[in-house]
Amino acid sequence: MAPIELPGTVTADGRDFGVIRALYESSGEGRQPIGYIGTITTLPGADAMTHGIDTHFLSSGGRLKWDSQPMYSDVASGQGYGAFTDFSYTPHRGLLHRLSFDYIDDQLDISDLGFIRQTDVISGQYGIVRSTSQGLDYFRYVRNSVFVTAQANTRGFLTRAGIFSSSADVPESLADPF
Repeated sequence: MAPIELPGTVTADGRDFGVIRALYESSGEGRQPIGYIGTITTLPGADAMTHGIDTHFLSSGGRLKWDSQPMYSDVASGQGYGAFTDFSYTPHRGLLHRLSFDYIDDQLDISDLGFIRQTDVISGQYGIVRSTSQGLDYFRYVRNSVFVTAQANTRGFLTRAGIFSSSADVPESLADPF
């Protein structure tokens, strides 16, 4: 089969971009890094800049974990702001609490480097996960979870809400999937 030949030449302006990433992590017990990411993209007729800081904390015993990511964008359509934060607490083996909160205004735009994210969102989620692999007669592993979530836009209209649960019961005869 012969290749298809088209008359003329097609050209299009592209984009130039740069990314910088820096990370500092303290040594010692636990984990406490902080990072920065900055991007600049030059597009035909416009430029876009984004900045983000990520912070993390893991206690020395691993029971408490916290992650956060505030973000900022400056594009032709305006300046935007957003933040994600997640907390996890494990009071003892087999029990995990998770709490998360996200805020993204309607102007945050991190799409010029390919990151697509819904904007105009305020959301929160709480979940509890119970798991065990000891003292079970017929199962290798059992995990149950319940999550409550709510999401609204920045005008206060509820866009998503729910209570979700899951259960994973792995028979003794199967290999451990976790």
